[in-house]
Amino acid sequence: MFKRTREAGAAGAPTFRWLASLFVLGTLLMALLPGTAMAIGPTIAGFTPGSGPVGTPVVITGTGLTNVVSVTFGGVSATVFTIDSSTQVTARVPVGAVDGPISVTKGTGGSATSATSFAVTLRHIVMIMMENHSYSSIVGSASAPYINGCLLQTTTCAFPATAFPTESATQIYAVQHNSAPDYMNIVSGNNPRTEGLPCASYTPQSCPDNDQNLVDQLLPAGLTWGQYSQDYPGPEGTCNKMYRVKAPNSTAPIYTAGHVPFMFFTDITKNPTRCTQFFGSTSVPNLGDGDGLARLASDAAAGSLPTFSFVTPNEYTDMHQKCNLVACPPGSPNQITAGDEFLRYWVPKLMAGLGPNDEVIITWDESAPTDASGCCSGVGGAQPQIVGGHIPTFVVLGSAVTPLDPALLATPMDSFSLLAGVQNVFSLPGNIPSPPQGEEHLLNQPYATCGCTTPFGLG
Repeated sequence: MFKRTREAGAAGAPTFRWLASLFVLGTLLMALLPGTAMAIGPTIAGFTPGSGPVGTPVVITGTGLTNVVSVTFGGVSATVFTIDSSTQVTARVPVGAVDGPISVTKGTGGSATSATSFAVTLRHIVMIMMENHSYSSIVGSASAPYINGCLLQTTTCAFPATAFPTESATQIYAVQHNSAPDYMNIVSGNNPRTEGLPCASYTPQSCPDNDQNLVDQLLPAGLTWGQYSQDYPGPEGTCNKMYRVKAPNSTAPIYTAGHVPFMFFTDITKNPTRCTQFFGSTSVPNLGDGDGLARLASDAAAGSLPTFSFVTPNEYTDMHQKCNLVACPPGSPNQITAGDEFLRYWVPKLMAGLGPNDEVIITWDESAPTDASGCCSGVGGAQPQIVGGHIPTFVVLGSAVTPLDPALLATPMDSFSLLAGVQNVFSLPGNIPSPPQGEEHLLNQPYATCGCTTPFGLG
């Protein structure tokens, strides 16, 4: 209750009226002034898109969005967001985000929550590693009709159902000439040839690697992985370090563990739970493109592929060597054609099991043995040159994936860049930590100043 008083000299004018007016005016001023405790709280009118994977930029609209200090997706804080205006904030979906409403909080007090939920979708990447061919021997080759006539030229494809938008990186260079280290470095960012591993030869038994790898980043982020190896001696779900399996009636191998990168890392092979992610079986005697990879086919058909899948074809379907057996893969004895047929068989199956935000990377471990071209010369002699030669690299895009930057596709890079691209897609740290052994690390010295390891934009 206001006490009625009279202002001196104002006969009968009640003071409480102008006191009340001052109170209302002060309240309005406090609400309008920035930095005051009574600043107007935010509101969220909506957001777009309504769903997307980790890393998706989401535009949030509303009012009073200046001084926003926190944006959450399902209660998980976004680490990257920008205040575009008082009516718009753009935030990226953070690692670990779950389905739920979007909330914003202001530093001056007040918060708002969206009326609808944002749906977090997973992205998937499948990486297929082929063998020992140069860029010039694949791109434009009549021996690779599927690659050149369907993936790179979708309008002229003789098999329309197998054609998908595909980008070609024209300046990727392998790190070195030796298959196993090339496989190891593309999933770890380390170069085993220069870090002093005790390698009599590059086999999982003689060259165990204690470094961390991509799996050590995927799992803490709640993401999954799988290694699919054609003609893996198995059994599936175990870490079998057998180095080679010979083809029937041949001295040449059909399976080589040196092409199975995750088999080298001790924090995987000594962990029974992680060993459950090795898949594959023998294709002998059929040697068909689909044989030996039944689990890959079933996982793709069920839409249950891991977040990151690494696919290792056998020695005949990866373009490594000619098949001179009684039963050979389609396209044999031409090595390139046999690999091309393998891709024509698998790319449509994989894309059918993946979503619109997903991608299939097709790359090569190294160029032809005579190709020692590279893209950087080392830093102060701290590392050898990138001398694995010019290799083809193709990225098959899901329908919702943003086309890659043409300038980036023509930028000289090395194989480490593909790992950096995978890390970017899944919002993983830019450098894989490792015990200090003096070896090189992705995006660390000496590669950071080499100008060659540019994170590859995977859309």
